[in-house]
Amino acid sequence: MRKILFIFLLVPFISLGQDKEIIELRNELNTVKENLNSHHKEFITGVVVSIVGGSVTIIGSITAAPALAIIGSITCLVGTGIIQMVWKKIYETKSKKI
Repeated sequence: MRKILFIFLLVPFISLGQDKEIIELRNELNTVKENLNSHHKEFITGVVVSIVGGSVTIIGSITAAPALAIIGSITCLVGTGIIQMVWKKIYETKSKKI
């Protein structure tokens, strides 16, 4: 009889305590999703800027316009810098949690 009473008293305590953990896990999951979406948008921006800069550099080289080639090179470097900053953010947050 004591075992049954113990089970009836213990099971509600265990099941009620898990709701808070589930809510915390959902909040953490939503935060991670928001961060990944933000990183993805920044990464895509960096890729687009880098591709446009590379294209302008090629056009400037073909048409023998040095100013256009220099502007394209700088734009390409800016795009690469954006990509590197995004990856740095991702790896810094991973290393902090480990």
